[in-house]
Amino acid sequence: MKKISSIFILLGLMLSGCSLSPVSVPDSRGNGGVNHIILLWLKDPGNPRQQQQIIRATKELENIPGVIQIRAGTSISSNRKIIDDSFDVGIHMLFANKTAMHAYTKHPEHSRAVNQAIMPFIKKIIIYDFEE
Repeated sequence: MKKISSIFILLGLMLSGCSLSPVSVPDSRGNGGVNHIILLWLKDPGNPRQQQQIIRATKELENIPGVIQIRAGTSISSNRKIIDDSFDVGIHMLFANKTAMHAYTKHPEHSRAVNQAIMPFIKKIIIYDFEE
């Protein structure tokens, strides 16, 4: 009986490493998936009212299907030469996979927020996407 239990434990451990999907899915700590990083420069640099409006509008998008997590905030000033602190607002979004991220970008709420609450204040925008 002990030998059979050991076989089932070993089999379970071996099978737990198998995956039917090649897509990275985030774990409970948010590791894995697709990261969408957005850096925004305002037409009126440092305007706290505009920064907060953009942050608030961005966080409201977290209920769109496919979004796992959204974080947004303002740049931290730094004297280190390797740090670019010239942007006004930074946004980090986490998606399960590329399909979820692409669906999000086509969602009407995303389009509305970008066109009405974000882009009117923006001079420059840079986006970085990467998979874990």
